Amino acid sequence: MCIWLARSTTATRALALASAVCLQSAVAPAGDDIARLAESTAALARGPIPSEASLRALCDGDLLCAAHRLVEVLGPRARLEAVRHPDSDSIRGVKTQPSVLRSEPLGEDLFLIELARFGRKAVAEVQAGLAAAEGRSTLRLDLRRNGGGDLDGMLRVAALFTGPVDGAVELAGHWRVRRLAIPDSARPPWPGRLEVVVGPETASSAEFLAALLRVHAGARLLGGRSYGKDYLLRVVPVTHDWRLLVPSEDVTVPGSEIAGGLWPDAPYRGDGAAAAVE
Repeated sequence: MCIWLARSTTATRALALASAVCLQSAVAPAGDDIARLAESTAALARGPIPSEASLRALCDGDLLCAAHRLVEVLGPRARLEAVRHPDSDSIRGVKTQPSVLRSEPLGEDLFLIELARFGRKAVAEVQAGLAAAEGRSTLRLDLRRNGGGDLDGMLRVAALFTGPVDGAVELAGHWRVRRLAIPDSARPPWPGRLEVVVGPETASSAEFLAALLRVHAGARLLGGRSYGKDYLLRVVPVTHDWRLLVPSEDVTVPGSEIAGGLWPDAPYRGDGAAAAVE
């Protein structure tokens, strides 16, 4: 069965490409996958969804059809996404992409760390950059190519600059509000001035980090307005090749406004030692 899907060019870009994807029929086996899909989605969704019986009747047992119907109900933030499977060569030669793309001095008193993602080694990579920056008065954290990612990893990175902060992030779902703390760090927070560079590709957890550093570390934000993604998507597996992304919680950083994008304190003109800001 062929179904039209809206697939983003990246997980954080605003513009979506409508692409026709011909989905092979996947009838729910005896394990009752439609029941699992409905139950998992209902536990995450902000509002009511069709019942298992309704999905089964609408789709005649077709699992991918049921997932598509859920996307329609969940709204434009939700999507059905193809799972990328690595080939055997990729598995044998697996490598962890670095989170820090650049870590270098820009002058006698200025050091740059470009953090592009919150990967498995992000905290250690940022710690190494901070160690190299010792003795300089200003650290510039560039988040312009960071589209977000691991929320817990982001909080551990924030701790390197803020120290522990209770209730730093609020997650509001339909069932409750959760408050997350910035944890303690093994090393004292960065003691000097802090600049954070953001732009239209800075999204989700990267925006939360910029907001946290502005509120709790006195960071000055430079650049352009960020993307403005103030919610979390949770993953519900559908089939081996498809997964459903469910908008589940709105994210708030008390003391900051993320919806619509973070507005910087000044423009950013380049990586010179005396950053050309207005």
